[in-house]
Parts: sequence; structure tokens; C-alpha cells
Amino acid sequence: MQPIMITGISLLTLASATQALAIDTRYGQPERTRYETARVVRVEPVTGRVTNYRPTEDCWQEEVVYEHRPRSKTPQILGGIIGGAIGYHLGHHKPNKKAGAAIGAILGSSIARDADRNRYSERRLETRCETVDIAYDQEVVVGYDVTYVYQGREYQTFMDEDPGRELQVRVSVEPVAGRSR
Repeated sequence: MQPIMITGISLLTLASATQALAIDTRYGQPERTRYETARVVRVEPVTGRVTNYRPTEDCWQEEVVYEHRPRSKTPQILGGIIGGAIGYHLGHHKPNKKAGAAIGAILGSSIARDADRNRYSERRLETRCETVDIAYDQEVVVGYDVTYVYQGREYQTFMDEDPGRELQVRVSVEPVAGRSR
């Protein structure tokens, strides 16, 4: 009968000690904190200025010159061939070779120049645009000054969000070192 009684007393003592030193599972420490509800009596938004950027398209008219040139070298080649042929026929005889070559070169140059006249330039007004960021200041709510009442006393705090009519408060109890009864 004695072993059963010792076990029962041990269990009662262990249960009391566990209740007195309940462990706060979040922090792994003896529980000295509890949570209660306080009544909110005033909430005042706190504002601040922030700079934002808005992308905006900035456009203007710009004169652009387009050069149109023939892409083919055919006129120059053809001018050379024709000039050479004319020069050959005119300078077929020995005394006329130099004169024929000169006349052929002049005619070939003229043909190539006439063909190159197809080159022209065109001027157009075109719209050019770029995106630029325009800065602007804006007044925004950065938080809330909150006044609340807990156990008849008024407290103030700053919060990121409006808490509504009530807020949860953490109540901690810790002994003051050096004071005893």
C-alpha cells in the first residue's frame, strides 16, 4: 500500500509544479505572458509624403532625310563598256588611239553620271517618342497612432494597420529582483 501512496503524492506534486511553471511553447520559457483584449478609443492616421514615378511618353517632330541611291553598279559598268567600245572604234587606227580613249572615257563617265541621277533625297517629318519617368509627390497613410484603454488606464502606440474597435495586448508578469516580503 505504501508504494501506491508515494506514487500518488509524487504525481500530485509533479502536476502542481508543471502548472506553476507552464512552458510557453513559442519561446520555450516559463509562461509569464498572457494575452488580453483592450478597447480602442482613438485611431488617428499618420500621413507622409512619398515620391512616385509615372512613366510618360514624350513625343516630338523631327525632320529626317532619306537618301535614295540605286543599289546596282550596272550603270557604271555599262558606261565603262560603252565608253570602251566607242574609244576602240574611234581609236582603231594608231594616230587616233589617244583621242578615241579620251572620247570613250568622257562618254562612259557621262553615261554613268546620268544613271546616277536616279539618286535623290527625301525629307519627311517623323514623330519620335521616348518614355520618361515623371516624379510626383503623394500624401499617403504610413501608419496609425492608436489610443487604447486596458484595466482603466489609457495607453498609446503606433501601428501599421487600423486595429478596429479592439486590439490584443500582451500582459507580462515578472518578479522584481531584490524585493521580497
